[in-house]
Amino acid sequence: MNSIRLEAPLDGEWALVQDPGDVGVKERWFAQPIAPDALAVKVPSVWDLWLPDYDGVGWYFREFEIGEEWADRYATVEFEAVDYFAEVWLNGEPIGAHEGGYTPFSLSASHALKIGRNLL
Repeated sequence: MNSIRLEAPLDGEWALVQDPGDVGVKERWFAQPIAPDALAVKVPSVWDLWLPDYDGVGWYFREFEIGEEWADRYATVEFEAVDYFAEVWLNGEPIGAHEGGYTPFSLSASHALKIGRNLL
């Protein structure tokens, strides 16, 4: 059986929102449109470039489109690194978490991925 690897790179412009009160999960930020006051940042990078001296919780958001060629395929979201701990939602659904600073990981995303617009 031949397999075809489809890729949708997610580097580039993301939105970053500070959450100093750590209320984002309780208020379900992962299921809402990107906040209009979000900072536009480049990924890969560190948020210290935009938020020097901030050591609290932060949320990265990225919208992306997926075409019909992704229908019925197994999909993962792959990260080269995050700063210690990440919880990941796709289209308002949790797809996993990772603990371990600056180590690569991947999460299964097939159950939450949609043809068309997606919010990570």
